[in-house]
Amino acid sequence: MAKPIPVPDNLLSVLPPNLAAALFAVARPHRLKADQTLFVAGDPGDGCYRVEQGLLKVSVVSPSGGERILAILGPGTLVGELAMIDRSRVRPR
Repeated sequence: MAKPIPVPDNLLSVLPPNLAAALFAVARPHRLKADQTLFVAGDPGDGCYRVEQGLLKVSVVSPSGGERILAILGPGTLVGELAMIDRSRVRPR
C-alpha cells in the first residue's frame, strides 16, 4: 500500500529557503493590538501575513451570534497566502 503524500502546513513552506527569504525581505510589518482584527471573511484577498510574535485567533460568528474559535496560530504561521493566489476576498483592517 502506498504511503499518503504529506501535505505542507502552508503553500509557501515548501519554497526553497533563498526564495522565501527574498519574499519576506520586502514584506511590510503590520502590528495588531490584542483586540484588533487583521481581516474578515468577504474582504479582498490582497496580502499574505506571517505571525512573528504572539498568537492570532481565527474565529467565526455562529448562527446564534456566539464566537466559534477555529484555530489559534503561533509564530511562523502564514495567513492569507491562498486568498492571494486564488484572489479570494480577504484583506487587512
